[in-house]
Amino acid sequence: MKTADKANKWITVVIFGGLMALTVRITLFVPADRNIGLIFRQKLFILPVVFLLAFAAAAVKNRYLKAVIYPLLFGVFLLPLMGLWNSGSSSQYIFAGTIPWSDAFIHHLNTLRFLFGGTMEQSSAIRPLALTFNALILYLTNNNGFVLYGLTAMLIAASVLINLPLIAAQFGPAAAALFFTNAFFFIRPYLGSFMTEPYGFAVGMLSCFLLVRGMLSRKPVLIITGFLALSLALNIRPSAMFVLATSGIWFFFHYLRNNQRRFLFAALALCAMLAGFALSKLNTYLVAPAGQRVTNDQAALYIYGICMGGRDTYYAMAQPELTSLFGTNNLWQGVWNICQTELTSHPENFWSALRIIWDALLLDPERGAYSYFDGARNGIVQAVRFSLMALWVVGLGFAWRKRHNHLYSFLLMMVLGILLFQFVAPAYNYYRMRFDAPVNWVSGLISAIGLQFLINRILQKKELIVPSCNESQSFFGITSFAVAGICFSVAIAIVDRR
Repeated sequence: MKTADKANKWITVVIFGGLMALTVRITLFVPADRNIGLIFRQKLFILPVVFLLAFAAAAVKNRYLKAVIYPLLFGVFLLPLMGLWNSGSSSQYIFAGTIPWSDAFIHHLNTLRFLFGGTMEQSSAIRPLALTFNALILYLTNNNGFVLYGLTAMLIAASVLINLPLIAAQFGPAAAALFFTNAFFFIRPYLGSFMTEPYGFAVGMLSCFLLVRGMLSRKPVLIITGFLALSLALNIRPSAMFVLATSGIWFFFHYLRNNQRRFLFAALALCAMLAGFALSKLNTYLVAPAGQRVTNDQAALYIYGICMGGRDTYYAMAQPELTSLFGTNNLWQGVWNICQTELTSHPENFWSALRIIWDALLLDPERGAYSYFDGARNGIVQAVRFSLMALWVVGLGFAWRKRHNHLYSFLLMMVLGILLFQFVAPAYNYYRMRFDAPVNWVSGLISAIGLQFLINRILQKKELIVPSCNESQSFFGITSFAVAGICFSVAIAIVDRR
């Protein structure tokens, strides 16, 4: 019996490996019609298809079916790249399918300068971890950007897929499917771009796996490793830094409350959180010109914009009283002084900024929460956004009810850190929530929990985890959902075209 089981495992591995190789071959190496890839890169009506494919992977118990479905999910992340390459289309950060544009051009230029023995300018040297990785891959591949973009897309796909069975086992297949769908729609515009978001996103997904797995297995060392990955992700693509503080407070006062080695684990966690900053600073030292002071001027633009009543960075960077401080040693003291002067003269700016921050987060279809679900008419996009926000509220409420559980209390503290950071770097400053790449998994997981909770209530299940079903029930359920999902996709496409 053991021999047969081992043989079945090897057969599964062969099927999985062969289909993975075939998926990569077809999507990235064989010229194809551009439309399929562009649909997966740009359109919203594929949402049910992506969701149902992920649901099937999470719900099916048969190992052979899983070995077939998981390569298809892997290929979902490669399709937007395939569409980009076969069409040669342009977007905010990509020109003609492959040429870096806008901010990506600056990062690409500085990467090449470093690769050929030079140094990086401040705009890239401030967060160079992703760019030095790019330089390494370009060095090993003789400056082959196609290999770099393809490898990055595969790393992203792997980082999401490792979370799928974990979330399915703990919360349910619907939660896993929505988590996957949220991740895909967030990252698809950046596949094939020379930006830092893909790397911050991938390492952030890795931190999600380590943190959730560590809590479920009750292994503090795994959680600490997750903190290290989270710190690295936040230094690759600066985002809601306050989550390190709120999750650190949770770790010390909640998770380690009765642990005999509380202070040892807390010290290790602190070192892990600081390690990301240390590695980033060391990297900056290695890539920046000797003796050059590298400062994060962008943060000053965010803060001064808030002091001016909720202005964005483009308005703040046109103010001479702020720009005159850039490159000086008293940048932050100067920002404090001009903010104090502005708020003293216009105290109403505080309430104005508060209103604009929340209005943008909730109502802006291009910069607010879940605004990366785009690709259709504004009414359809808003319907999807508000549905996801409603699920987020349900998930947050469920987490609050279960707040004595380690995992749910952790998610609550992560949400707190993300929301507090809105008052330092509001969402109205960046497009499609791209700033949240390292912590996007938090909102995705909260909404996923909300969806699974509602489904379980409808099915009258008391627990969040969905009990296992036999293969015939699973196949029938997935087939029914697939038919309904395809009909829903067609309906969205028809409404959008009209």
